[in-house]
Amino acid sequence: MSKDNNNLFADIAKLANSAIATTANMKNELTKFVKYQIESFIAGMDFVKREEFEVVKKMATQNALALEKITGKKGPSPAPQKSVGNKTKKPINKPSAKPKTN
Repeated sequence: MSKDNNNLFADIAKLANSAIATTANMKNELTKFVKYQIESFIAGMDFVKREEFEVVKKMATQNALALEKITGKKGPSPAPQKSVGNKTKKPINKPSAKPKTN
């Protein structure tokens, strides 16, 4: 009887060990799958690389300065830089309603 109990406990330990290994493998596979899906989603979007943005921004600034020299007029000032987390909204200027006169 003692031998049967030892075999039973050994089998349960093997089963638990296999379950833990299987769970770890499933976690790794799921992580790889989610990472691949996110990368595929982002790759499909039309994002501009930071370097390209900086080049175009520099060109726009140079063109604005050249235009100022040619026309002698100062163009509109560039928009102020906002932090990424700033989500303040500008108030919308709505025309005031005029009272109707009969």
